[in-house]
Amino acid sequence: MTLFVGYYSFRNINVGSWFINDLCKVLKMYAQKEDVNTMMTRVNRNVALGRVVGSEYGHRRQMPCHVNMLTSALYLCGVRQSQI
Repeated sequence: MTLFVGYYSFRNINVGSWFINDLCKVLKMYAQKEDVNTMMTRVNRNVALGRVVGSEYGHRRQMPCHVNMLTSALYLCGVRQSQI
């Protein structure tokens, strides 16, 4: 599941998905120093709070949903234990 029931997923026809765009930005900025779960929380916050779409049905907000079964922090760029 990529989002909660009752929320919507938006994509700009020129620049693509809000979620993917924010995911790429967060990875570029934080992959060297943060674990995956922390970065995904940043993406959720950016997407959910960063944009609201108005329509004839009222204001719509996208709320991403990520689920993981990790039992420890997962770092993408080889952060050493001593750096945590």
